Amino acid sequence: MVILLNIKNTVKYLVCALCLLLSIADIAAQQDSTTMSFDQYITLVKDHHPVMLQLELLNDAADGNAMMARGGFDPKIEGSYDLKNFEDKNYYSLINGGLKIPTWYGIEVKAGYDRTAGEYFDPTDFTPTRGLWNAGISIPLGKGLVLDERRATLRQADVFTRSTKIEQQLLLNELLYNAGSAYINWQVAADITQVASEGLQLSQNRYEGTKSSFIGGDKAAIDTLEAFLSVQNRQQLLITAEQNLQNTKLEVESFLWLDGVVPLEMDVETTPEDIDVVFLNDDLQELIIKQEELLDLHPNIQQYGLKLESLEIDRLLQKEDLKPDLRVYYNPLVGSTDDDIFAEVRLDNYKLGATLKYPLFLRKERGKLKMTDAKIGQASNDMILKKRSIQLQLDQYAQNDQLLAASIEVLTASVSNYQRILLAENQKLTLGESSLFLVNSREQKYVDSQLKQLNTVAKLLKNRLGYIFYTGRLDTVL
Repeated sequence: MVILLNIKNTVKYLVCALCLLLSIADIAAQQDSTTMSFDQYITLVKDHHPVMLQLELLNDAADGNAMMARGGFDPKIEGSYDLKNFEDKNYYSLINGGLKIPTWYGIEVKAGYDRTAGEYFDPTDFTPTRGLWNAGISIPLGKGLVLDERRATLRQADVFTRSTKIEQQLLLNELLYNAGSAYINWQVAADITQVASEGLQLSQNRYEGTKSSFIGGDKAAIDTLEAFLSVQNRQQLLITAEQNLQNTKLEVESFLWLDGVVPLEMDVETTPEDIDVVFLNDDLQELIIKQEELLDLHPNIQQYGLKLESLEIDRLLQKEDLKPDLRVYYNPLVGSTDDDIFAEVRLDNYKLGATLKYPLFLRKERGKLKMTDAKIGQASNDMILKKRSIQLQLDQYAQNDQLLAASIEVLTASVSNYQRILLAENQKLTLGESSLFLVNSREQKYVDSQLKQLNTVAKLLKNRLGYIFYTGRLDTVL
């Protein structure tokens, strides 16, 4: 049986994996069969990452907590039966049962039935032959009138449910930030590998040309060695770039799953889409305009607000403990006969009473309240500090976006200028007015400028991603 179940599960995952791969292939076929776009990647992460299963478990926990809190208001059936026989004497037979219904305002409604028989029992337990019915209410007049344990627990459950929603948003926000950062690293690594490959091709072409010139007698042997050293340097640069590309691709793969259970692997030929320097720019600018408004709605700030709300519920409950525990009850009594189960209905048949409990010094109660007041003050201060910290972080990201965007403009112009210098130096080398050393130097600066530009673009894109992450709204933007 276990083997059959394992086979069924395996077939299920294989079928699901096949359907997922076919859907990916169908989407990719519309653009490029070897390209995984950012939108496709994020969609897969949202639909299948294990964290998404964790979010569902948080929902289950919140639902269970709410159900448990509502259980405090469930009606309860109570009953007991005591019988004593000794030396052929029926000392007593006591039957007691009832239904108790708690209500929202601390009032308890109760209905029950008592029957007593025998030769020896407490006279206060006497009932008619067929028993005695009772119904009534119990009302708190001091402690528990405004708030009691049941109502406080239900309020706390509501706070917990809302806190769970915010926790889900924070977890999803963090997941998308890590996944997005991994994809950007993959994009940059792919472009750096392309630059390294083109640089190697340039050095190889020059080496072949230098070698031909040496054979023709136009170049010295040392020139071929210098050209070959340039090839070796570019080969090492390409190896390092390819290694980094493979590592970043594996990092991206770590976010790809099937139903949160089966890890997926990308095809060897799969590549990321081209880097777009305006990626997330419109979303960033829109959020910057609304930054002050969004701060109050930030998930972390809302979490502090819910913590304060929870502490305030505790405080209200503890203030109830400072009141006397005074409760009154009234139970009408209805006797039963053989002919009529509710025979003796009279207004003067009832039970009436009151209970009072009150500590003399209230040191325990006042101590709890003082501790809660301190926690509320600390949470309020923490919320102010957290809000200020988020605001400063967002301001820093916004300023960095402007500086990095300006830096990219300068670097783009530098790449173009270095390319022009390299072309001119190659022409001078052809005319015999330059040296191989100068050409290698120009080419190295051209390659370095491209790499610096790519790394700056990566910083810009991750900076934008970081800004949206700190607003707590990546789940709505991506």
